[in-house]
Amino acid sequence: MKRPAQVQTAGSLYFVLFLALGCASGPTSLAQSALPHGISVSGHGEAQGQPDLARVTIGVEARSGVANEATEQVNQQMSAVLAAIQQQGVAEADIRTQNFSINFEHQPEPYPPGPYPGAGSAPAEVERPSASSKPATAAPAQPADVPRGFYRVSNTVQVTVRDLAKLGTILGATTGAGANNIWGIEFEIEDPSKLEAEARQEAVAEAKARAEQLAQLAGVKLGRVISLGESGGSMPRESGYGYSMQAARSDVPVQRGELTISQDVQIVFSIE
Repeated sequence: MKRPAQVQTAGSLYFVLFLALGCASGPTSLAQSALPHGISVSGHGEAQGQPDLARVTIGVEARSGVANEATEQVNQQMSAVLAAIQQQGVAEADIRTQNFSINFEHQPEPYPPGPYPGAGSAPAEVERPSASSKPATAAPAQPADVPRGFYRVSNTVQVTVRDLAKLGTILGATTGAGANNIWGIEFEIEDPSKLEAEARQEAVAEAKARAEQLAQLAGVKLGRVISLGESGGSMPRESGYGYSMQAARSDVPVQRGELTISQDVQIVFSIE
């Protein structure tokens, strides 16, 4: 009866030792098998093209001691600006209100000298009393109805210009109609898919050339593609400088230039 027990014990120890060795080597083997066996390379490609649309922010701003007066002035000027934009063939769908704001800006001390409306002459300065003089009479209080600042009212719209040949004329027309702020002209390519395809083709060709060179240097033969991925691309927006009401009331010279679209790929080739 003891001999079978000893055989069973030895078999159990052998089985436990086998499991221990398997567990010790198992994760490493799995991790190694999960790693791609091949040549991993990246490729970058670019394509250039002229922009075919521009986005420009056009604004009207006015100041007044009375909020309603400044608002009415801005409304009148912006109505004239919008009419001038549409007269240049810009569709209403390409005009979007971006911001409308009313801010009260406090006037720093000291207040400007009078006379103040309805308050007579400006308040006189108060002399400091000396030991031998009688107490001085206090200066008149600041009139409560005197504005101590002004209201700044601003209205801006973003305009999408699809006919870039008219961009300079549109900018000149808006300043002539009353726009006194123009910001950030951004040039874009509306449909970049063709240029993206060209940049992607160049990126894959560059990655393949790198892999072939690495295989030659290592003395191995390049195999098939194991994995292929796109790691992103970019289409920058070219921004112009801001303009002001001093930008002349005529056509504004504008240069569109070119935009660069880029694509990046990651490819893993097997080794034969």
